[in-house]
Amino acid sequence: MDSKERALAAIDFQQTDRVPMDFHANPWVYERLHRDLGTSSHRELLLRLRSDIVDLRGVVDPVYHGPVPLSRDLGDGVAAAGEGGQHEQHRDSDRRSHGVSLLALA
Repeated sequence: MDSKERALAAIDFQQTDRVPMDFHANPWVYERLHRDLGTSSHRELLLRLRSDIVDLRGVVDPVYHGPVPLSRDLGDGVAAAGEGGQHEQHRDSDRRSHGVSLLALA
């Protein structure tokens, strides 16, 4: 049974050859494991640890393609965007050419 079959079977409450495993750690633990296990890439480390599930956040992030949220001008080039009374502040310069707003942290 490979990792994909194992994970899908577990999600479907079917019998697996072992419990599907996942692995997350802070950067210092990754550095130590790479050094101690002799691995050079994240993928190689996960294979060595027999991890079945790979977290792709930060590697393959989704891109929003929906409608542009409603916004209102707050003055000084700052606009509030959002719905349900929760607004995120962003500056006009943070808008991409396709109209999606980015949150300004400055």
